[in-house]
Amino acid sequence: MSKSNEEINEEINEEIKEEIKEEIKEEINEEINETIDESKNSNKEELNETSKETSIEIEKENESNNENESNNENESSDEKEKLIIKKQKEKIRTGSLSQSIFTLTNTIIGAGTLAVPFAFKAAGVLLASILLLFSAILGIYSMELLTQASLISGVNGYRDLSRTAFKKVGSYLVVGGVFLLTFGANSGYFCFIGDVSKPLMDYFLEGHDSVFRNRKFLIFLISIAVCLPLSFYKEIVQLSFTSLISLVTVIYVLLQVVGHSINYLHKNGVQKSQLHLFSFTPKILLAIPIISLAFICQINLFAVFSNLKNATLKRKRVVYHSSIDFASILYLTIGIFGYLQFYGDTHGDILLNYATNDKWAIAARFAMLVTIIFSSPVVFFACKQSFHQLVFKDSTKKWQTTLSIIIPFFLSLGVGITVPGIVSVFSITGSLAGNIIVYILPALFYLKIRYDNIFKAPPMSVNVEYSILRSEKSVGDIVLETEFDDADRENVSLVQSITAEPTKQKRTFLAFIFSKKYWKPNLFPNILLFYGLVSGVFCFYESCADF
Repeated sequence: MSKSNEEINEEINEEIKEEIKEEIKEEINEEINETIDESKNSNKEELNETSKETSIEIEKENESNNENESNNENESSDEKEKLIIKKQKEKIRTGSLSQSIFTLTNTIIGAGTLAVPFAFKAAGVLLASILLLFSAILGIYSMELLTQASLISGVNGYRDLSRTAFKKVGSYLVVGGVFLLTFGANSGYFCFIGDVSKPLMDYFLEGHDSVFRNRKFLIFLISIAVCLPLSFYKEIVQLSFTSLISLVTVIYVLLQVVGHSINYLHKNGVQKSQLHLFSFTPKILLAIPIISLAFICQINLFAVFSNLKNATLKRKRVVYHSSIDFASILYLTIGIFGYLQFYGDTHGDILLNYATNDKWAIAARFAMLVTIIFSSPVVFFACKQSFHQLVFKDSTKKWQTTLSIIIPFFLSLGVGITVPGIVSVFSITGSLAGNIIVYILPALFYLKIRYDNIFKAPPMSVNVEYSILRSEKSVGDIVLETEFDDADRENVSLVQSITAEPTKQKRTFLAFIFSKKYWKPNLFPNILLFYGLVSGVFCFYESCADF
């Protein structure tokens, strides 16, 4: 049956509709795909941007991490360097408190111990005792001024302090004075070696004509065989064992002198007609140089401190207070008892008053000989250092160090052999350099550094002062500390008026010393300075006249 026209039209319409639907679907799908692609691209761009930003941030973080790592490495390297320096200092600082006391005490006592009874004869027993105690107090105070000046300026040593206070010219003058003093003292030690060893050889070689009974030969032999090898030690703490032996032997000598004197006084009593409490004859000026040299140890003070473990201010004070106290007791004892036995016949070397065949005196002479031999290198330590600083400056070449030992050693040995009397040697060296080193320079160092801090440098706070005295650093290295416990305040003393208020009025150093405004903190340093000047002038005049 054939289809009608209507049916055919309907079929055609349906096909057309389906085609249209399919076209619409395709167009819709294409639009959807396009939108999806656009969204994907936009997302990709956003992701790329965010990834770039994150990568930049990551790079920045990496750079900062690298910087932190490098800083940490630098800090760690700095800490390592500090630890290395600290360990090196700990290796250098090997001296205990007792070793430091022994070494400094051995610098004080020694050959000069035998000349103390002669000073009691020249000045009178009571006046000599007063002068001796007064010199001991001034000796302690001079070392206190040196310690405070060193802590505030941040330098150690006589030369460094003099360079800080009085520039280059002043340093050469000071080092020259130290050399003159130690050179004369070492020459005096060689004289003592002859005075003590000859009676020993005379006793043991009685009836024999031997070269060993020659005084000059004995001085040369003992000095070359024993003193010269000990003089080659680089650190003064290495001589602590010889210092201990010297202290033991000098105590034995003291006991022998006291024992002989007590035995004499028990038999004969005190000879009041020969006893002089005060003697104001011109000979008193000969006693003052011996007493002024009695407590001279400032030349080795900084060398001892440089080897002291945990060298705090308190431990430093213990060292020089103990040394001066021990020496004062020893000097007073041997001076009083030695004088009370021999009175006006007391020799410059007390052992020369005893008979050559006295067995106890022979043992004392041998003990004193050991003391002198082992004390000489301690005194010579400052002599060789000052000679090296004068001639070779800061050079550390081995041949220069060797010459700095050999040249002054043999020069002082020649003086010790040719000079007949020890009293003359000690008087001249004491008047020339002893008063300068012990009294004048410590006062001048302290006053000049104090003057520079008041008129030239910005004023320091009290906390800076405490920090300086606690940490022993220079002003530039101090970190301010604001709190201090009671123990710190007890153990740390402030330097007198170092931190004055800034002043517009300029003063010369000489005007500052005698200023009315600063007379209180300047009083005791000026007393020390005045005593050194007066005693030095009169002692030099009398010593040269007697010599």
